[in-house]
Amino acid sequence: MVLADMFKNGQASENEKLTYKGGDYVNDACIVYTDKPYVISIYTKGISNDNEVIAHISKMIYNYQNEK
Repeated sequence: MVLADMFKNGQASENEKLTYKGGDYVNDACIVYTDKPYVISIYTKGISNDNEVIAHISKMIYNYQNEK
């Protein structure tokens, strides 16, 4: 649940919500309901730090989508 972690850890505002469909340890997908909702799906293969990569990509996209 790497993508949902930022919501659990308070990195998203209270008025934002998330619909989550988890994958296995190297795949993740969800719908992020912010002022600019988006769908994200990330698949990795053959890397040792897959959760870190997914988290990094997710954070970059979240930050880009929520620029003011």
